[in-house]
Amino acid sequence: MNKSIQIFLHSENTKEPKLVDVAENATVDQICMKNNEVFHNPDDSEVKFLVFNEDEDAPIEKKMGKIENGKRPRIHCHRCSKVDVSVNYMDKTISLSSSPSFTIHKIRFKAAKELNISEADAADLVIMFNNEVLSDTSHIGSYVSYPDCKIKLSLVPDKRVNG
Repeated sequence: MNKSIQIFLHSENTKEPKLVDVAENATVDQICMKNNEVFHNPDDSEVKFLVFNEDEDAPIEKKMGKIENGKRPRIHCHRCSKVDVSVNYMDKTISLSSSPSFTIHKIRFKAAKELNISEADAADLVIMFNNEVLSDTSHIGSYVSYPDCKIKLSLVPDKRVNG
């Protein structure tokens, strides 16, 4: 009998991940079927969904890997293999190519590095999309959908009030 595990499943154009049960040795096709069921995605698309581990560049080839320390894996299903990310900071705009599973945290620090902003200064910045501050744990693929695999973001000072 297959042992079941829980994963956080993220999908294209869907902000909130879902906690779902899958077989411990689930294949990419089984994860895609679960994705289509949970998020009501079309499974008749000519373009198949790819499955990514969080913050990983390349899609999972066949099966999920071993689970580390009982942590629930964060898996992202998307039809875009890459997302073209445009980041505006003051009067500069840079372009990044990312996996749909990249977190906003990773995007923020990649953009900061590209813009020659120190890690300490980058910690005081946030990523915005459509006038909304994005959570560091969100996946960039949650804000785009196939076939338009691109997004424009802004890197701005965090306006949290201390005290």
